[in-house]
Amino acid sequence: MHRLTSGTARIWRDCLFAVCFGASLWAAPILIAGCSSSRNSASTESLSAPTTTSLAADPQVNETLTNSCFDCHSEQGSGPWNAKIAPSYIFGANKARAVLNFSNWSNLDLKQRSAMASAIAAVVESGSMPPGDYDFFHPSAKLSDEQKQLMLQWTSQQIALPAH
Repeated sequence: MHRLTSGTARIWRDCLFAVCFGASLWAAPILIAGCSSSRNSASTESLSAPTTTSLAADPQVNETLTNSCFDCHSEQGSGPWNAKIAPSYIFGANKARAVLNFSNWSNLDLKQRSAMASAIAAVVESGSMPPGDYDFFHPSAKLSDEQKQLMLQWTSQQIALPAH
């Protein structure tokens, strides 16, 4: 009987270790990135202001881009800590920034902007951006129907810009 108890205790100990180890893997990115509430909001605003003003004249477009896109698609992303535990953020933010980085938007020529705007329109229209797991951890990033329409209008304007 004692042997069964020690074997059961060993199983429980091993399970507890596995759970704690797994939790530490999820907590590590949070600890490394830090909590967004510990950042100075004035410095965050000053970092993102120049980038967003060059993207769109409409403040609602800027707000939508900042809230729903910048964490993965800009060097100025400053979303909440919980958004940074989404698997798509942990494993894909650097790849996403390599594909589309709004921090470099002003450096793109009109042809490149048009191509990027077409791609943005496609993923907004299909609902694949922001990714579902990211929306789960950062619910305010999920685009409403009105925000989707706003983004589609903005992308159509970017596509239609005349070459100088």
